[in-house]
Amino acid sequence: MTTEAETGSRRTFVAAASLAAFGLLAGCGGGAGRDAGTAPGVSEANMADVKELVQTYSRQKKAVPGKVGDIKSMEPAFPDAVSLITRGEVVYAWGCGLAADQAVLAHPKDAATAGGWVLFQDGTTKQLTAAEFAAAKRAKK
Repeated sequence: MTTEAETGSRRTFVAAASLAAFGLLAGCGGGAGRDAGTAPGVSEANMADVKELVQTYSRQKKAVPGKVGDIKSMEPAFPDAVSLITRGEVVYAWGCGLAADQAVLAHPKDAATAGGWVLFQDGTTKQLTAAEFAAAKRAKK
């Protein structure tokens, strides 16, 4: 026979376990870490990879990438960045590289309408709205 104290403890434990399970389930799924307004498939980490790709290419070749064929050799080291650029998911300002400038060097293809994470020539990344992207300076040769 169980005492009233044991029954109350059991109820408390079951209630706490149920709440914990519900909390775990409620946190699953959703936007896979994406903020509202971010272009699907292009994250801050992707833009950091593009930055690393450009830095490495420039250091090794003593030049900046001028066309998509230039970065193909970098695919083993930067598979995601090269794939996003060659598929057109990320638009890169060919012939431009990292510099002390706050101009957009790379951005998601739909940044003009959806905003998203962008890479600036100074190496910083920032999530912009479509309006902020429209007003942002672009990298030029």
